[in-house]
Amino acid sequence: MQIAEEFRRGGLGKSTRKLINAMTRDFDIRCFAVKATIGGKGGGTPGLDGRRYKEGDIEELARRIRRFKAFRPPRLVKIESPKGMTPPKFRTLGIPNIIDRCWQALQLLAHDPI
Repeated sequence: MQIAEEFRRGGLGKSTRKLINAMTRDFDIRCFAVKATIGGKGGGTPGLDGRRYKEGDIEELARRIRRFKAFRPPRLVKIESPKGMTPPKFRTLGIPNIIDRCWQALQLLAHDPI
């Protein structure tokens, strides 16, 4: 609630940024974000590394996402999917890495009250 109240008062202040940073550093919140990513729709889909992660890999992935100070998204696998028109046209889809998806879920949890 503190984040939402401060945002309503005029933006993200220093204390709100500290709270968001503390939330993204907390191991339990990172595990929750990883579990939401793995257990959600498309959680069994392999990413760039080709590996399918399971419930037993939650702690490993949570430890891997803690080291990012300034997050740089990893490269995407680009796949061209047909649109079903004649002549066929294609659209490019980007398949994110599992670490990227876990980081996005973690940021959503931290910024969700806003």
